[in-house]
Amino acid sequence: MVVETRPRPRRAAALGTAVMVAGVLAHGLWTLSRPVAESGRVRVGLVQAAILQDEKWQPQKAWGNIDLHLDLTRRAAERGARLVVWPESAVPFYFDTSPPLAAELRELVQRRGIYLVFGNDDRDAKDDRRERFWVGAKMLTPDGDLGLRYHKMRLVPFGEYVPVQSILTLGGRVAAKVVKQVADFTPGDEAATGMVDGHRVGAFICYEAIFPDAVRLFAAGGAELLVNITNDAWYGRTSAPRQHLAHATFRAVENRVPLVRAANTGISAVIAPDGRITWEGPLFEPLWRVQRIQWPGVRTFYAEHGDVFVYACVLASLAAFGYGAWRGAGRHDGDSGAA
Repeated sequence: MVVETRPRPRRAAALGTAVMVAGVLAHGLWTLSRPVAESGRVRVGLVQAAILQDEKWQPQKAWGNIDLHLDLTRRAAERGARLVVWPESAVPFYFDTSPPLAAELRELVQRRGIYLVFGNDDRDAKDDRRERFWVGAKMLTPDGDLGLRYHKMRLVPFGEYVPVQSILTLGGRVAAKVVKQVADFTPGDEAATGMVDGHRVGAFICYEAIFPDAVRLFAAGGAELLVNITNDAWYGRTSAPRQHLAHATFRAVENRVPLVRAANTGISAVIAPDGRITWEGPLFEPLWRVQRIQWPGVRTFYAEHGDVFVYACVLASLAAFGYGAWRGAGRHDGDSGAA
């Protein structure tokens, strides 16, 4: 329509564009007006402990931070929460090698009869080649069993790993200590899910919320509820926490599943399958929230097939441009004139 100079094709293109936009808008309004499908429901409790970044990893405050999460969880459980979610890195101990911590958390879920999702990193010291670390999430069942162990698949460049490390660190000689202790995590390789009262749940971590293709894998694996745990304390009171939340709303829409978000300092939120934020908390305030979540029991075309539609649009656009170029070349070749 932009490059076409003939009046009739320009009008036809303008009309077609208007009809397409109106159709998309009408379909969106119709979809939003319909009730959300329900195949079940669960009461979810979100815990936001609001621990400042410079206090999060101080050894002398580690158990105090855990106690704060425990206290907020008890309050949520008393209000009927069946699934409670803690933020990313909420537990600053290795679960597998910290028996007192494991016993404390297992006692909590067994006594309260809840599922507990919490951010907790993993370490593998058995590898003869080198020690490996993963940014992780886990879920304990009401029986105290580990019902989910997930390792973050999309790591933050220069925050959780160093791209082309052999070059940028001169083979490990430059900033080797910082890289090993802070930014040398191994990416996970599976969108692991767990079961909550017969329904599948997928938990992804922080930065992964901006990747549609990564989050889709959880829905493709059957997840009826998406859980996003994050620590946005790094961003302070900038616009970044709100931008991060905005990304998460699209992940709910694409997969047509509800999404709950537990953020260390905020913004914790509950997002409906149509992308509407039904609740969000403030920044830098300790809080807990219990809300009923409906399992929709549906799976979208995107969850099933990924970016097939996008690829088809790209191919159709290339074909249209190619056809237009060919027709234009044909008209110019056929031009003639008299001297």
